[in-house]
Amino acid sequence: MDFLRKHTVPLLGISIVTLILFLTNYIPGTYLTGWDNLQTSLNPGLAIKRAFFSTWQEYQSFGLLAGLAHGADIVRALSTAFLGLLLPSPLVRYIYHFSMICLGALGMYSLLSASQRQPLSRKKKLIFTVGSLFYILNYGVIQLFSVPFEPFSTFIGFLPWLIWIFLQYLRSARYRRKYLMMLLGINILATPLAYVQTIFVVYALMLGLVSLTTFLTQRNRRATLKRITTAVLLILAINSFWLLPQLYFVTSGGPDHVQQAKINQLATDDVAAQNQEFGTAESFITFEGFYSSLENIDKQSLFAPWRDHFKSLPAKIIQGLFFTLMLYGMLEKSRYRGVFVGLFGLSGLALMTNVPGISFLNDLIRRLPLVSEIFRSPFTKFIVVYALAGSYFFSYGLLRLQKRLRWKLKKDLPLVAYIATLILFIYAFPAFKGHYIARDMRVSIPQDYLDTIEYFQTVDRNQRIALMPDYTFWGWFFHEWGYNGSGFLWYGIEQPIVSRTFDVWEPTSEAYFWEMKTAIEAEDVNAMETVLDKYAIDYIIVDHTLKPVSSSIRALQYDRLNDMLSQSQKTRQFGFGKALSLFTFDRSSRSNSFVSLAHDIPSVGPAVPFIPYDTAYAEFGTYTSSPYTTGTPDIYYPFRSLFSQKRLYDDQWALQEFDEAFVLTARLPENAHEYKLTIPSDSAEAELFINGEKQTYVTNLSFEFDEDAGVIKVIVPKTTVTELLPALGNVFDCGTDGNTDIHTTDTFLRVFSNHGAVPCIEYDIPFLSQEHGYLVSFQNRNIQGRRLFMSITDKTKGQAYIEDRLIQDVEHYMLPPRFATGLGYTVTFQNHSYINLPSTNVIDAITVYHFPYQQIADIRMEHRGNSAEGRLSPIARSIVIDAPQSVKKRQYDAYTVDLDRDELVFNEYLILNQAFHTGWNAYIVSQDPISQYIPFLAGRHLKDHVKINTWSQGWILPETCQKNRTDCRIVLVFWPQYLQYIGFVLLLGAGGYVVFIYRSHL
Repeated sequence: MDFLRKHTVPLLGISIVTLILFLTNYIPGTYLTGWDNLQTSLNPGLAIKRAFFSTWQEYQSFGLLAGLAHGADIVRALSTAFLGLLLPSPLVRYIYHFSMICLGALGMYSLLSASQRQPLSRKKKLIFTVGSLFYILNYGVIQLFSVPFEPFSTFIGFLPWLIWIFLQYLRSARYRRKYLMMLLGINILATPLAYVQTIFVVYALMLGLVSLTTFLTQRNRRATLKRITTAVLLILAINSFWLLPQLYFVTSGGPDHVQQAKINQLATDDVAAQNQEFGTAESFITFEGFYSSLENIDKQSLFAPWRDHFKSLPAKIIQGLFFTLMLYGMLEKSRYRGVFVGLFGLSGLALMTNVPGISFLNDLIRRLPLVSEIFRSPFTKFIVVYALAGSYFFSYGLLRLQKRLRWKLKKDLPLVAYIATLILFIYAFPAFKGHYIARDMRVSIPQDYLDTIEYFQTVDRNQRIALMPDYTFWGWFFHEWGYNGSGFLWYGIEQPIVSRTFDVWEPTSEAYFWEMKTAIEAEDVNAMETVLDKYAIDYIIVDHTLKPVSSSIRALQYDRLNDMLSQSQKTRQFGFGKALSLFTFDRSSRSNSFVSLAHDIPSVGPAVPFIPYDTAYAEFGTYTSSPYTTGTPDIYYPFRSLFSQKRLYDDQWALQEFDEAFVLTARLPENAHEYKLTIPSDSAEAELFINGEKQTYVTNLSFEFDEDAGVIKVIVPKTTVTELLPALGNVFDCGTDGNTDIHTTDTFLRVFSNHGAVPCIEYDIPFLSQEHGYLVSFQNRNIQGRRLFMSITDKTKGQAYIEDRLIQDVEHYMLPPRFATGLGYTVTFQNHSYINLPSTNVIDAITVYHFPYQQIADIRMEHRGNSAEGRLSPIARSIVIDAPQSVKKRQYDAYTVDLDRDELVFNEYLILNQAFHTGWNAYIVSQDPISQYIPFLAGRHLKDHVKINTWSQGWILPETCQKNRTDCRIVLVFWPQYLQYIGFVLLLGAGGYVVFIYRSHL
């Protein structure tokens, strides 16, 4: 209270400026939504529940181990729920984000005030007020806040306070217990910043640097080391409730899924290149990052007002002046100068990735797969560190200038602060004209979406919803009504929603996408129903407001999709609005709270994560998946995952090119002699009309079956359909800046681009019937910069079928038979360049071969055993997957299933329709109510954990349940959730220690 009384005017001034920013940027009736967002105001209670039980994210497609620290969002979820009781839902997110901006400026002022040993004079207060406003008005923070994301805004708001209290505890001679209690409280309130874990890593790096600097500058280093240890252990204990599950995610292979997702296979290097483009000294001086180049769906810059503003000479001069003031401020002695010199240097190393002498660090980081992925975008993590250190030295630069002026004029006038305030407002003028937040982030959500959210609150929460049209893997949505972002419906709906947004965290979501994409593009109603049934989909939401991300409007296929849904005997439309259509799907596989029972189902191999069409499920229904080299599956498809839409990083199959043929090699199951090999056809024929003349192409396959080597080889003779001359490509601009140079000869095309230019080279192949399969070969060379980005587009539907960045000089892509009446493809290359990264590539040859894709994919091996024949019989295929009568679902991570005698007689498998993860365990427990809560101590572990239908959980019921025909209680738990519970205990223990036990004795 004493601080508030002494600093009322500065604190009030900061609050008034923040209020003005809010009033000039708030648009009544709109939601602050779009880009990455946590739109939890749509259902605040649901957000709290998901944060408290966060390790298994059931709502994300098919369920997955949390890849982000969802548990860290508890404090924010509670605060927004409280705001929701007082404010209309659209206003809640506005208030949260602007409160973080105000909090950050106030924290900066407190940090600056603490850096002075003596009480502040009126002029110092005024200068520190200007410095605090610079913290929230510099262009770096404005870029980050223009597309507000809760973890980043929380980082902006709490970082000054976190550093302030850490320094206060380490350096103060008195009131250490009070400061430790404040350290506890502030770090608890700041936990939402760790929703993106790498922000916490940056925070930890900062604390390490602050600790080292403080340790080296203090006289009593032993006492300082004890305080550092106490503070660090306390912070770790506070964050353990989300940190422990995240450590499990990292150590259990989660990062591998993240890196291998199709989205990241294409985007990671692009984001890194964009960061490098702005990793110059000039960008560091001006606080500019790659966010400044972001565009909306109409290719208009989100930061157009700011870019125009900073093109003017006065604004450029101000930018240079502010950076000069920062450097000048480093000369002024202050209590924390050493600390902030270190933080300034840390941010410079992280952000100036394209500066000689620093860029080698970026190259070193990129060699580390995990580090490269999580720090692929240093701007979003370190710009706040730079803003903090820059604001500190900006303030001391003004203070030093004020001292010089006082010495020259012999008068102590606050002239410097007044002028600096005026210049700062000129610098940030667009912010007060409504551009502190990008205009595209403020939209009115159509009533259909809100009605849909309300409807699903009345539906069984154990139902799964699929969003359609599901036409692209990018996981980004553009809507006609203005929304631009990663999606928001699931923040209001508890039922799991299948969306491309979640592909990056678990492969099942992406596997569903490839299968559904294949079915929809072929307009195959039966295949669509098969996919919906296999993945336990109960509802379908068709969004009619989507705009295509990377294809033409035809790619959305609204008319075809609606026709397929209306033709289906299993779908029923029950709701319709201008924006959304709602359908139910009557699937044959029944379940109770995602739990099912099955009897004597076949096993299929190999267990592959991605397939374009699941022949096994279509033919045999529910099955278990067998791994490559263990067990004896009933049926085995060597080339089961034969497709080119995604790069696979294991040895499922291999393609080699020779002079006269292609050779595909796949592995055989163990005991291959026990199997009967079935080859549906050893030849394929295609009739094409080229230049008005019918031409027939026949490709005859031959096979090598090598049981000793454990492989099967398919030899595909080269049957050339067409060879495209590289020089005849249609060249046009896909970008707006930079320079392009195209050089052609009779044998190649060389393309050069720089300064952000993106030339496109398009090759039209109109005569290829989509009824047949093809293999497209690209010969290319990379001279400098990025390799070519390639897409193959369906000319009939205007949809990009394959999108990939070439990584080798010779690349092959398979085009399987698709839409029976479809005709033609277009091949397009993009030569991306950046301001500091020119690109030169050569296209040497493009060849299209006839390729009997389906004949190869359908090769199968059936086990000769009698039991296998029984499971593969037509009678077995008609078995319906049933639902247990008694299932109690306690939370997202725990189920209790009571099976009666009749259910045990006819079933051998217990199925949980959640994405397969080894963290799920099943236990047989007694009937007492306690044992179901501690099954790992009181129960018998079921070790036969199998994968069902390539994606879900299954357990083989033990003979004690089946033969004895007595009631059996089985508990299913996702054990990593207990790590969050342990973290809560550690948090409470740390809080109790600080409040009741700790005594200052250092």
